[in-house]
Amino acid sequence: MITAGDPSVATIQLMHSGAGVGLAELTRDSLGTFFADEFLGGKRFANALSEPASGNRFLNPQQEALPGEGGWLLDGAKRFVSGSEIADYLLVNALVGDEPTFFGVPLPDASVSVIPIWDTLGLRATRSQLLAFNQTLLRASHRGRAPRPGDFVVIPAGLPAISLGIADAALAALAGHARTRIILGKPLSHQQWVQHAVADAQTRLAAAHALFQQALRQADGGDPAFFGNLARSKYLANKVAVEVAQLGVRIGGANGFLKASPIQRHLRDAEAGQLMAYSTGADAGSADAGGADAGGADADRRGSRR
Repeated sequence: MITAGDPSVATIQLMHSGAGVGLAELTRDSLGTFFADEFLGGKRFANALSEPASGNRFLNPQQEALPGEGGWLLDGAKRFVSGSEIADYLLVNALVGDEPTFFGVPLPDASVSVIPIWDTLGLRATRSQLLAFNQTLLRASHRGRAPRPGDFVVIPAGLPAISLGIADAALAALAGHARTRIILGKPLSHQQWVQHAVADAQTRLAAAHALFQQALRQADGGDPAFFGNLARSKYLANKVAVEVAQLGVRIGGANGFLKASPIQRHLRDAEAGQLMAYSTGADAGSADAGGADAGGADADRRGSRR
């Protein structure tokens, strides 16, 4: 429901929740209670996991942190960090002794800077920035374990809803346009091809919603099949959202390309969803446990105004 209103807000909220809950869980044996209290107290969290060369494999960092006083020092970059400019803590990963290792990094930190390469147009309303790390201390006291099966996977459980909300909004927009657009004295919605195409899109969208709800029920019930079905739900939701948005462009015609029309925004948002890890080019059934900041393809319906 939040995504249908503004996908950027929903994406930032999802990434914040995933980073906060994830950091508390991964540091359960050390500072987990502290991070949980900070999260519940309203502090903001962001994922800094994706590297320029990591692609979908964001849980397998290539950048090595070297031993330093009090922990390890990281030089490198993390991309698609949604909400980074307002974050109080980052969830960061790096190689420590050739093992993927996860840390909480408090902000502000003078060694962490934003590389100003983005503007606020297009898909940028989530402000998914590229961060540079210059001898950033990854504190031994803030070290956590690697994700493992059984963890509470907030982001994989939320990503399908991003695309489903976009698809719901796109379907409502194209239906509204078809009802009010008069062609040869009759609403466009009276044309048979429009009715058939919308019925097909609505049916596929309902199927995507059903698969997502099944995966959530499996997760609540402890069925280990839930994670694979969440990955498949994201894949199907991404595809359906693009199909519905493209149908909106067909029905909207040239008017759909106008900045004032929601149709063009829904199309950008839908295309963005399938670029989020795991992207639809990856195997939908082979996702790693855990979740990454997918904000590099942020859904944005208001970016052109910011």
